[in-house]
Amino acid sequence: MPSHTTGRSRERTPPLARGSGRPGGSTALTDTIDVEAQEARAAFVLKRAADLETAGDVPLALTYFRQVIKVYPRTPSARTAAVRIKALSGEDPGSARPR
Repeated sequence: MPSHTTGRSRERTPPLARGSGRPGGSTALTDTIDVEAQEARAAFVLKRAADLETAGDVPLALTYFRQVIKVYPRTPSARTAAVRIKALSGEDPGSARPR
């Protein structure tokens, strides 16, 4: 038996909510998931930076700490990275951000 399509998709996706970029809009739950996912990735990079610092590769560790702040600025890991940057180099990481 031949399959017949009408040219219309059978699946319908909800329209994107204005400005959210997500089907159905943004909710507190999805925002929380986004923050948790970002923190998980930031924590991974932060751990690598700390391992490099412990191993004595401070210049590379500073690069990783700065990356955490640049890519994940609103995470707890970014605040920790800022403290480590200040301790290792004496610079204020907030003043190093591009404007």
